[in-house]
Amino acid sequence: ILNYLAYMWAEENKNLEKALANVQKALHFEPDSGAYADTLGWIHFRLREYDKALEQITRADKLMPDDPTINDHLGDVYEALGDRKRAVSCWEKSLSLEPGNTKIPEKLKKLGIEPPPTRP
Repeated sequence: ILNYLAYMWAEENKNLEKALANVQKALHFEPDSGAYADTLGWIHFRLREYDKALEQITRADKLMPDDPTINDHLGDVYEALGDRKRAVSCWEKSLSLEPGNTKIPEKLKKLGIEPPPTRP
């Protein structure tokens, strides 16, 4: 519940300090949770703490390498850090894991990249 609430707040970009406290409590109980590490990284991203975000979301990716949301978040962090090549790679992986995702093609198009065709 702590992680879920923290993630929802991070998605809405509000109550970030409370979200941070909640996910840290959740990580105390489950320190090797990739989902919780992703939430912590996403909160840091929202706080514009991109180096901390990269550290946590990279950790989440190691724990859950085939999670489309984690790869999407990792792409967002790389884009914020100015590493377009890695951002695109992460977004393309995310899209391959979740072909129905409509956000990723929009991100790629904003960079002038035509997304791969979606599966029927």
